[in-house]
Amino acid sequence: KAVRIVYKGIGIRGRRIDLVVFSDIVVELKSQKPNEDVFLGQALAHIRAAELRTGLVLNFWLPRLVDGIQRVAA
Repeated sequence: KAVRIVYKGIGIRGRRIDLVVFSDIVVELKSQKPNEDVFLGQALAHIRAAELRTGLVLNFWLPRLVDGIQRVAA
C-alpha cells in the first residue's frame, strides 16, 4: 500500500508499506542485522501515515523468528 508521509510539511514520495493485515495492522518485513531504533521508527511512521494504530516488525535475519518479532503501537 502506498502512503504519503509528511515530514516538516514536506511530502515524501515513494514510501510503501510492506503489508497491511485486516485493514488494521501494518506489518514491516526485514531481513537484516537488527537495528531496533530504525526499524521501529520506520514502522511508526508508516502506521501514522496510514492512520492506523498498531503494527508488527518481523525480522527474518535472526536464527529464531520469535526473537525478531516486535509490536509497535502509535
